[in-house]
Amino acid sequence: IGRRRQALPEKIPLKPWLENFLDEFCRNQNIARENISLNITPEDLTTEFDNSQLHQVLWNLCHNGIRHSEAHSGSATLKLVVQTSENNPTPHLDIIDQGPGVSSDDQEHIFEPFFTTESEGTGLGLYIAKELCEYNHAYLRYVPGDNGSGRFRLSFSDPRRRRDR
Repeated sequence: IGRRRQALPEKIPLKPWLENFLDEFCRNQNIARENISLNITPEDLTTEFDNSQLHQVLWNLCHNGIRHSEAHSGSATLKLVVQTSENNPTPHLDIIDQGPGVSSDDQEHIFEPFFTTESEGTGLGLYIAKELCEYNHAYLRYVPGDNGSGRFRLSFSDPRRRRDR
């Protein structure tokens, strides 16, 4: 954790990058590609992020999502939605699984190092994912849903924001 290299952000066109990532993820996890939907609006969205760090963040979030979907619903499904809001041109990516969501008691702790609700987990995955997002001037948070479900939202950095490089 302490030896993480500095982020080297590059411009990433999200649609082709995510399609390639999902193809690799599904092959590696032995999941049918049609089990993970990808919706990007508009389709030409780009962001700046360190390529390998974005890969690590999404691998963790997708792996967790698939695991929770399968345990809760019996189906290894996931939905990724990338969009902007009406008043903010900065894209955000929602990773939505079919799991039960994070309990309200656990929500304030899920990004703490070594916090886990599972006997086999290390409690470092979400902590590292959040740290990598912050290295790239992005933000990762959990957004609870109305019916107990939820989603993880990666809000990319605002391209209009000046950065010292």
